[in-house]
Amino acid sequence: DGSMPQAPSIRGNLSMMLCTVAGSESFHPRLFETNIFMGLGRLLKSGEAITQTRAARAVGLLATTDRGKDMAREAGLIRPIAWLVGSRHLDLRIECAVAIRQLSPNTGNKRALVEAGALDG
Repeated sequence: DGSMPQAPSIRGNLSMMLCTVAGSESFHPRLFETNIFMGLGRLLKSGEAITQTRAARAVGLLATTDRGKDMAREAGLIRPIAWLVGSRHLDLRIECAVAIRQLSPNTGNKRALVEAGALDG
């Protein structure tokens, strides 16, 4: 159609990088020190499905430890993940469901997930 291809968004590139780094548990302590969850919260609210999908995947990957589960809740990520699991984008729904599964064994997170409507009490 003659239109110029669009460059990937900065948020998209950032979310891809964070998702990759979050996949390696050896990086988790350093990511926790930088309070990565606040940045992931911004990416979850970006409005770009691919960015949100990657951010949700990173949350799920970082929630493999008790510290990661607690930090995700403390950063306010339960509600956006619970809301995005209802997205019309299948990949986003899947990654949010995985994140919910990773977050839910923690008692505080389970309570927050129930309150947000992501789990039955």
